[in-house]
Amino acid sequence: MIACYNSGRVILRQGHMVNNSSCVYYIIHGHLNVEIETTNPITLLRTSELVKKLGPGEFFGEVAILFNDVRMSTVTSISDVELLYITKENFDEILKDSLEKEWSKVRNALHELPYFFGDWPDIELRRCSIISTLIHFKEGDLILGD
Repeated sequence: MIACYNSGRVILRQGHMVNNSSCVYYIIHGHLNVEIETTNPITLLRTSELVKKLGPGEFFGEVAILFNDVRMSTVTSISDVELLYITKENFDEILKDSLEKEWSKVRNALHELPYFFGDWPDIELRRCSIISTLIHFKEGDLILGD
């Protein structure tokens, strides 16, 4: 299915619970901001931090759907957007297994680095594996240069 929204439209809201009508979105046209809201435990002041900008060819909303969790961020259009979307029910049937396999590879790689990730709680390792990408280098490939 395709949805079109004007600039300023909240597509996903942090804290909302996922249900079978919740969706994963693929951006056909337009740009969106991803923000995370936090509350200062002392002042109780709420602040919103821009953590990512999304554009054509990118997707969002899959994490909460995959783990039956609440939405971890708020996604807002910053231009007119055209989005392709798939419901949780269809996502589970079509894409869930392949994404879980990919994230498991990253998670296993993180477990091989106990110096950096040894004390991390499981939920943080899960989040890290979701936003990370494995890059494979061949012998002789330049990794860092001048």
